[in-house]
Amino acid sequence: MYQRTFDALCEKHPDQQALLAALVNQLADTLSRDRNAVIDDRILGQQLHTAEDLIKDLLVELVGLDRLRIVAIWTCPNGGGGLLEASDVSDFPTSIECDYCGKIHAFSAADVEVRFVSTDQLLHELLPRET
Repeated sequence: MYQRTFDALCEKHPDQQALLAALVNQLADTLSRDRNAVIDDRILGQQLHTAEDLIKDLLVELVGLDRLRIVAIWTCPNGGGGLLEASDVSDFPTSIECDYCGKIHAFSAADVEVRFVSTDQLLHELLPRET
């Protein structure tokens, strides 16, 4: 069903076919519930019982295959949540007033989390009847 994405990943990781199939199936399940879902490597690692670093590496490979795109999320350093999203950290302003804690935060790369969102190509591949 999801053969193109699965095949593309298997070419690089022939010894990880079970994990890759589970990853593609989990992405399909997530995106079938919310086409605009933010894909979090930490959550996928828990769902697939796999190290976050391996999952993140696979997600980055999917970026290279134009199946996912990166979203940078500037978070409140006081734990308030996400302040701003951008496709590149250079798109962030030098400072921002925080809706969560009320302070003004200067940009710091330490406050940026990297997540992923689906491209239209992946949506078309995983949810062909819905695109």
